[in-house]
Amino acid sequence: METALKIVGVLAMAAFGWWMIAGLIDAAFPGWGRPMPPDDDVRPADFPRPRPEDCRPTKRL
Repeated sequence: METALKIVGVLAMAAFGWWMIAGLIDAAFPGWGRPMPPDDDVRPADFPRPRPEDCRPTKRL
């Protein structure tokens, strides 16, 4: 029983260590391993770009 507890403790410490290392790497290099967000100029077909003549400047007070 004592040996099993030691094994479980070592495995728990190893898992915690890997979790901490992964957190440090993620903090140092944010965005690695995650999908890139789409470009700002990409729009779905349902929302086409407005025409320049439809874009009138707003009046400031």
